[in-house]
Amino acid sequence: RRIGDLETFDMVLVDTSPGPGVTIAAAGWLEGDADSAWGAWDQLLRQGQCDSGELLALNWEPGELRRLGTVLSTYIKNQAVSYSINMVGTAVLGAAFASLAWPRALLGAASWIDSSWSMVQIRADQAGEELARELLAR
Repeated sequence: RRIGDLETFDMVLVDTSPGPGVTIAAAGWLEGDADSAWGAWDQLLRQGQCDSGELLALNWEPGELRRLGTVLSTYIKNQAVSYSINMVGTAVLGAAFASLAWPRALLGAASWIDSSWSMVQIRADQAGEELARELLAR
């Protein structure tokens, strides 16, 4: 899984307006099956916050980006719960509880965050190289 090449890489034309500019929107992670390469930027694009010209959405490795989004949102939710428990523990047992809880939470999350993050990082490097080739070909 880590060594493979990009499975998905394309640019989706979202809009063309008069003007010389080209805007390329690239998502860093996706949240859920309904999210898409351009959906992450949809609100910004609807408000007209980009320059005129071609508007492209970079669609790269949506499966990996969804996995990363799931990992990140799960991590954030777990951290919120852990923080709440930590606050209660600190109020009851003091600093001894707090000094043990934080390293435990970091160690528990490190492996599954690293795996998804590393995978997306490797594929992002490959997507960047492919994007450079696409832009040079224009």
